[in-house]
Amino acid sequence: MQSEMDAASRGGRSAAAGSSEGRLVVQSEPAGAEALVDGRRYGRTPVTLTSLVPGEHRVVVRLNGRQVEQVVRIEAGSTASVVASLPAGSNAGRLAVSSPVALDILENGVLLGTTRSPELLLAAGPHSLRFVNDALGFAHVEQVEIVPAKLAQIEVHLPQGRLNVNALPWAEVTIDGKPAGETPLGDLALPIGTHEILFRHPQLGEKTVSGVIKAGSPARISVDMRK
Repeated sequence: MQSEMDAASRGGRSAAAGSSEGRLVVQSEPAGAEALVDGRRYGRTPVTLTSLVPGEHRVVVRLNGRQVEQVVRIEAGSTASVVASLPAGSNAGRLAVSSPVALDILENGVLLGTTRSPELLLAAGPHSLRFVNDALGFAHVEQVEIVPAKLAQIEVHLPQGRLNVNALPWAEVTIDGKPAGETPLGDLALPIGTHEILFRHPQLGEKTVSGVIKAGSPARISVDMRK
């Protein structure tokens, strides 16, 4: 089996309208694996968990000495799903992915997991993996060879995006703790993702804004220091 984990937490089907809790369906191939969420045992797969607090939860599925792990995000009023494939230990290897932002990991259109997990378990052999963050407009393909009982590592480098910054009447700007100059500032090159932007005016004080830079389109951030 080439997929280690299919976590369909994005865009989960809506549960009870207005609910402040979420649900999680845990399945495995083969069935009958032990399911743990946040260190607590919930029986054998398939299993459905209700009334989960929204946020990130650590899911572990294990069977006959084999284990896969996934961090899944639960949204209020929605159902997330985890499907874990447990290939034979003699024909499986591990993959660790490092990235500055969370990425979905797909192969042939199947979601294997996310970079929130420390490692993925994959069948031995060549894999063409696609790393995606839809919110940032980012997609990248990497080729990797998985060796049985070995750990492969991939480091994903994010592209540079563009940022334009302005303030009324003007302000000194610090981005992620580093001075960037006085407004207006145009065409600043920064990695895509979320950045903390501090505006400072000697008479009007300070304002801090979180700005998201996406691939392919410049971000524009402006503040009025007089308000």
